[in-house]
Amino acid sequence: MSACSEANCGGCCDASGKCASGSTADSCGSGGARCSKCPTGAQCLQQVCTIIQGAGGGAGGGSAAAGGAAAGGVATGGGMAAGGGVATGGGIASGGGVASGGGAATGGGTGGGVVNPGNCRVVANFTAPMASGLYKTNATKQAWTSVFVAPSAPGSAFGIRGEAQLYRPLGATTFPISGTISPNTTFTACDECFLLSTLCDLGGANCMSTMLGRGGTYTFASATMNSLTGSAQNVVFQPWNLQTDTPVTSGEPCILIQNITYSATW
Repeated sequence: MSACSEANCGGCCDASGKCASGSTADSCGSGGARCSKCPTGAQCLQQVCTIIQGAGGGAGGGSAAAGGAAAGGVATGGGMAAGGGVATGGGIASGGGVASGGGAATGGGTGGGVVNPGNCRVVANFTAPMASGLYKTNATKQAWTSVFVAPSAPGSAFGIRGEAQLYRPLGATTFPISGTISPNTTFTACDECFLLSTLCDLGGANCMSTMLGRGGTYTFASATMNSLTGSAQNVVFQPWNLQTDTPVTSGEPCILIQNITYSATW
């Protein structure tokens, strides 16, 4: 019998060299990779270790998948220079308890990176005050960023990080600002940016991966040098490689959050 490998195993290869389904918490994985044991608080969903939101603290039944925003200044996304202490490039809305969820609705990713309706996990609400924020400018642009970090579930050793970022030319900006998130959104070119990061530590760092908002609608209700408020609806988050600015095609295809509220004062 041939050794377990990508060529002959659609799940994962266990310690004995046999091909496992890759769909259990004790043996999770795909593509003939070595099976992984999911950490406490995570389940194996679609062959990926994934945190499932529990009841309490505003969470109830929803779920979060891969996340991992890079910290360190309002940077590349939207064109701002690095520096500061807020995640780079783009960002998600939001914060706080994830209420209800489950089921399949809109979303899904193609090889070309455009999100298509069909395969997303649904989370109803993601809302809470942001924990921190930042306003920065460079020679041509100004940027507002809000960040929120919360435990994945009560008592969990993992955290969820959310960000919302708004980029505008220097000068007076009229609010509210409303629009639609394009399915062609990229990390380095978005002016209204949304990121969702999970499986982080409780400080919101060391996240395993990142999801970029690539569908839905938004409203930035108000912003000053010391605050940012707004909301978003039906935001589709797709796993994203921030370094190459391309979609990640493995693992859970997307998460749909139906309602997001973000509000930060710093």
